[in-house]
Amino acid sequence: MAEAAYQQLEAQPLHTTWHALKGRVAARVPILSWLSTYEGKYLMVDLTAGVSLGTMCLAQTLAHATIATTDPIQGPYCALVPPFIYAVLGTSKHGSVSSGAMAAMILANVLQPFPDQQDRTELASLLALLSGFFQVLMGVFDLASAVRFLSQPTLSGFVTGGAVLIIVSQLKGFFGYTQFPHAGGPFQKVLACIQQIHQANWVNVGLCSCLILIIVSCKRLKATAKREQKQSLIWRMAGRVAQIKEILVVVFGILFVRLTKQEDGSTLVPSVGYIPEGLPPLRLPWQLNATEKLLNGPADVLHGFVLSGAIVAFSTFLTSYSSFKKQALACDYNLDARQELYALGAAGILGSFFGAFPPSGSLSRTGLAVQLGVHSQICSIFTALTVAAGLICLAPALEDLPKASLAAIVMVSAEGLMDFKMPLQLWGSTPKTFRSSFRKDLIVWFVGFLCTILAGALYGIMLSVLVALAQVVAEAATPQAVTLGEVPRLKQWHDVDRWAEAETLPGILVFEFRGPLVFASAEWFEEEVERRRLQAKSKVNFVILCMGAVATIDYSALEILRGILLEWRRKGLHCLVADANSTVLELLREQLGHELLQQFQTKPAGQTAEVHFEIQEVLSIEDAVIVASQKLKCLQADSKRMADPV
Repeated sequence: MAEAAYQQLEAQPLHTTWHALKGRVAARVPILSWLSTYEGKYLMVDLTAGVSLGTMCLAQTLAHATIATTDPIQGPYCALVPPFIYAVLGTSKHGSVSSGAMAAMILANVLQPFPDQQDRTELASLLALLSGFFQVLMGVFDLASAVRFLSQPTLSGFVTGGAVLIIVSQLKGFFGYTQFPHAGGPFQKVLACIQQIHQANWVNVGLCSCLILIIVSCKRLKATAKREQKQSLIWRMAGRVAQIKEILVVVFGILFVRLTKQEDGSTLVPSVGYIPEGLPPLRLPWQLNATEKLLNGPADVLHGFVLSGAIVAFSTFLTSYSSFKKQALACDYNLDARQELYALGAAGILGSFFGAFPPSGSLSRTGLAVQLGVHSQICSIFTALTVAAGLICLAPALEDLPKASLAAIVMVSAEGLMDFKMPLQLWGSTPKTFRSSFRKDLIVWFVGFLCTILAGALYGIMLSVLVALAQVVAEAATPQAVTLGEVPRLKQWHDVDRWAEAETLPGILVFEFRGPLVFASAEWFEEEVERRRLQAKSKVNFVILCMGAVATIDYSALEILRGILLEWRRKGLHCLVADANSTVLELLREQLGHELLQQFQTKPAGQTAEVHFEIQEVLSIEDAVIVASQKLKCLQADSKRMADPV
């Protein structure tokens, strides 16, 4: 019996360990936690949505490959393995992972030094391996929180600048050029288009314009149908048709090419050409010809390529997570940012073995998944199967796909990414009290926008991140510091610079510091409190430090504050603390209580006790002003007695 009890005790830790292990595995492979509870009634919904998204992916990914300047077939390859891997490891129910316009634009920037398309295609697969590896490392070191340092103006400026680059990159497809120089920046591409305007294919221009008109009309029809769908079956059907606008453009383009094809097989407009039939073969990214040339080439080129892999890893995670997070908030479920890094990283690594370039999430496809009523990532599995079926069965038909169709899809989708509304709002529609801070956001927007256009998408995202970090550092180093005055009609204390009716008291400075008091902001605190003390209308005898907005104080700030108090004591100035939280109050009492108490050493014991009470208890601004006023009267009375002895 004792032996049985001993065995039971021994078995208990193993049982607990097994459950803990299962929990950890389920956390890293989320499909294990929800697949067992998946209800069969949702299968048909996920199936139909997966087929719809798969056919859309087939069109969109071909277009994204043209942005990335790689072989067109590499786009659909991104919609095979990556969606399946994300379905197993991802935490977004509606996330659609394959190719993305912004990721393709950054990829084109990285591959710009390589003029041969086949080399760019092979190196894109290597970049998927590198960026996936970096994303997994980011997950291991829990760097997902880095996206919090990117403000909305920074992201908007970068995305808008990237959208301009995307549209410029499609001018070749719009004008139907068959021979086009390998131009670098956007201005060179525009100049090359102007110089070769006599070689433009005007049939292609007309076709592309018509296809753009179809897409724009479908978008407007979709918006109208969304308003009217509850009232009419016809509007609901029209809305469903408008959702597959990319497929319509592909079908119309293929029909145009086939109907206008000449007897010798030539076409009036440039087409995609040969598309490999079937699924991609398994190939090791580091054993491709272009990869071997890169590895055996100059070291600086290799180092720059590896660095680009890290930037692509961050940018694809940024665009994907922001798209998924928006829909997750709308649908009321949580995302695990760290697990998203693992999922995207694994999708990129495994996809690279099957010819994919770095995968990314799509805001448009993710939003469509919500509209289609997708319930789980089973939809992504059906999406990948649909793309696979398309490559097996529709490859011959896609050879007649005109490049004008791809250019139309890309240009309209890029136009949807532009956000010129934000800078206009930041400039003109801000309240006067917040105009200065919003103007700062406007500068940040323009920095991200111009850097992306002038330096390219790759350096644009880097500079945008640096601008965002510089903004965070600047905010931390120079928080707002104000002088408070009493507003009589409200009986409240407000910033005297923004409230004209706010009144200050003679001999008393009420100073509020609105930010953490740490090593980065301590010097700023000292400069501001001294500047305001010296610029006061009357000589200051009491300084009331309002620390309601000071969440924390570090050692460096405490030492600087100690020096300020000692200097004030030498000059005969006194200090009170108001509105401090319990943590800050405890630090001040423990570290600086002696300096505060010594200010009233010459006073009777009762007054010293009052100061001790003021340090230990939370004083409001009003109470601190009352205490300071009473002590100021005592000091003035003492000075008068000393000046006029009896």
